[in-house]
Amino acid sequence: MDAAILSHQIAIDTVSPVASTASVTAFPRSDPTALTSPVKVTETSYASSYWPHISKFVRLALQAELQTATPLHTFSHEELYRSIYWVCWQGFQKQLYADLIALVSETLSAIERQLNGTEAAAAAAATGREGDIGMWLERFSCVVHNHERAMGVMTSVFAYLDRTYVQYERHERLHDILLRFFSSLILEPSEARILFVFRAIVEDPAASPDPDGVTKLVQALYRFDPEYAYLSPRLFQTACDLVPTAGFAELCLKHGQCETRHQIQQLVSVTEHPHLKRPLERETTLHAGAAEAMVMMMVDEGGGGGRGRVDEDGCELKRERL
Repeated sequence: MDAAILSHQIAIDTVSPVASTASVTAFPRSDPTALTSPVKVTETSYASSYWPHISKFVRLALQAELQTATPLHTFSHEELYRSIYWVCWQGFQKQLYADLIALVSETLSAIERQLNGTEAAAAAAATGREGDIGMWLERFSCVVHNHERAMGVMTSVFAYLDRTYVQYERHERLHDILLRFFSSLILEPSEARILFVFRAIVEDPAASPDPDGVTKLVQALYRFDPEYAYLSPRLFQTACDLVPTAGFAELCLKHGQCETRHQIQQLVSVTEHPHLKRPLERETTLHAGAAEAMVMMMVDEGGGGGRGRVDEDGCELKRERL
């Protein structure tokens, strides 16, 4: 939380609401959320003034492409915090939370469609970059890095809602909720593509036009959740300087199982991402039986020839393909 928001939060928590508004004189009267005197929040004012102002900020924070025309600093974070405080203090915290969650879900779903849907495929074809992993990787990196920033700024601005409603009544944290939405609405629908792109980079580092960008992307995913290392244990181990542990073998196993599942889906032409079919088919892939055998070898500590074995610390010794 930045210093301005923190100082205002302390002031709010230590004086009465009436007294806390006495020193507020900087906001223009044209702003619907200006709090120059105690304000009565009604259903009408919430729907017509408070929520539109707050929702505009949330959309902007979650969508990086909008920030070129309207930078985030266009909004006063202290002003937003104050508006959210009044909304919550006057009994609208449940409504605000429900509206916020619905908006986050709607916005992240739209981002995923832009990333993986027919719109993205058409854009790639129009630029002659169909099947170019660099183009998709650049877009995915932008989504990941922006969501990391958005989680920081949103947990700061919504700190009062988080503390008094999300944590106190729902026994959750807003940060964890935003991360869970990222996982279910962005990462999981993109899993097949991520596996394909990361595998290509592991097998041929030159396949990535921006190695430093890949490293930063992997590190950001690891900050989100260390369990994301299953997407490419070898790549995460290198980028994040991971010390092999017993849990590393489980990540390798999950990685192999995910690859097998997506390969089987392709073989039977059942996929949730039709636009991924062509580039994945052009890549030489293992058939289902070979992939299953690969997974078994990963956890066979006594496997013949050493290929695919793991050591006593759970670290993969040798494997042709992740």
